[in-house]
Amino acid sequence: MHGGAKGSGGPRGNRNGNFKHGLHTREAERNRRAMRAKIREIEAVVRAAEQPRHSSHRRSGRSASTLNSENQAEHGRPSDYSTDIAMRICERLVAGESLGAICADAGVPAKATVFRWLDRNEEFRRLYALARELLTQDLADEILEIADDSTDDWIEYRGKDGKTRRVFNLDNILRARLRIAARKRHLVGLMPNQPE
Repeated sequence: MHGGAKGSGGPRGNRNGNFKHGLHTREAERNRRAMRAKIREIEAVVRAAEQPRHSSHRRSGRSASTLNSENQAEHGRPSDYSTDIAMRICERLVAGESLGAICADAGVPAKATVFRWLDRNEEFRRLYALARELLTQDLADEILEIADDSTDDWIEYRGKDGKTRRVFNLDNILRARLRIAARKRHLVGLMPNQPE
């Protein structure tokens, strides 16, 4: 219960809105604005990279995209770098999918190809790093939401005497701990290695 209801332990009145952590703090809002600015900056780089370039494919009368689609039809998976595919991969990473699950789908390059793209393509490296950074922010926000959620911490229980009592719901607390611990472990795996 929130809002200072009797017996809830929550702050009363205006004190309920003074957030120290969570989604609506000034710092969280500032971080989201910075992330949106980074996304706009990377989208501008992507748009600039998509400008037509002179290519030997133009002389043959076939466009590079036609050659790429012919290449995909022969081999099943794209191997040449594509901004569109790179953006789709990064969007799915931000949504929480693993790279292995993304690369298992048809029409998406194998993990080895994605790693090659990361090694050879600065644009994709920036997109991928931003996707991982956004995912870490999202996981951190989820951890705070789970920790702050107290909706099922208490359950009503009717005793043998017919009286209704509120009892502590240990299952809900343990489940919240498990969810937080899993997200923390995933978050640690996403963090860049710190030099010793």
